[in-house]
Amino acid sequence: MSQARELADVASGNTTERILAGRKNLIINGAMQVAQRGTSFSHNGARIKYPVDRFKMTVYGTGFAIPTGGTSAQVNLTDSDSESLGFSNAIRFTPASDSKVCYLDQRIEDVSRLAGKTITFSYYARINTGTFSIPNDGRVSQNFGTSGSAEINAYADFDNNVLTTSWKRISYSLTLPSVVGKTINAGNYTQVRLFHTADLSSLGWLEVTGVQLELGSQATDFEYRSYGEELALCKRYYEIAINGAKFENTFGLLKGASTTQAIGVYYFDVEKRAKPTITTSGIPVVYIGGPGYVPDSVTSTNAGTLGGRFIVNDTVYTASQAYHIDINTFSLAADAEL
Repeated sequence: MSQARELADVASGNTTERILAGRKNLIINGAMQVAQRGTSFSHNGARIKYPVDRFKMTVYGTGFAIPTGGTSAQVNLTDSDSESLGFSNAIRFTPASDSKVCYLDQRIEDVSRLAGKTITFSYYARINTGTFSIPNDGRVSQNFGTSGSAEINAYADFDNNVLTTSWKRISYSLTLPSVVGKTINAGNYTQVRLFHTADLSSLGWLEVTGVQLELGSQATDFEYRSYGEELALCKRYYEIAINGAKFENTFGLLKGASTTQAIGVYYFDVEKRAKPTITTSGIPVVYIGGPGYVPDSVTSTNAGTLGGRFIVNDTVYTASQAYHIDINTFSLAADAEL
């Protein structure tokens, strides 16, 4: 919806329909603002990275071999780009000579949500020099979850797909198949790809931002959301629940479970889509009535959608005794991506 239409609606009081309709952009973090995992990653030996939240960058060499290089990163756009385009951030992929099969996609929870509907997918892209033709088929996949029906791929041809050093908006529309009669199980999703099996090895770099998926057959103005709103939406799928780097002299409590373990509890800011995979980094400092010491290891167990517990392992504890823990050197992340 254009700004002029929005202003006209406000002036006339005709805002109820827009409020009830909710958000039109079904893509999360389309302006590439949130990057909880970090802002730059190498694909040397690693096919999949998340340069910004919710966007999965997959890179293969020839014959789907493991890549030997290439980076994907969140970048800040210049002031002039931000003013003309309306975005402050983008994903930049800098390929290696073997970046032969590349994908950039996002998975949208609940395959039934868009089934049988006409959708339009759009994004802005540019390269650093010369020209590059994006493979001219947009692909949207319907995945029916673990042990569900076989995945269905829908394709849409689009024209005007040659990228240059100037920002260009690419868009395509298609009607997704019905899911009537399909077996839909846990972990189902609709996946949209910005480019499908693209050979990017000849490029210096490719930048993408302003990604939008909406109902209807036309690409409309990008819907902007605040950083705080995007961050909350992203945390349903990934969250750093304990981030020692962002705390200073912050303490929590542990309870001795045995002579070899003490247990602490953590809670997520946002309930997760499903039980997450937990990873930990670093070791906290534990205090037992005197100077702090570094325990042997930390593990996580019983993680649910709202939180979990971590276990500090050593041979110095007493069951049911309370201990202080300094988390400045400890981080814990929860991954519930589709």
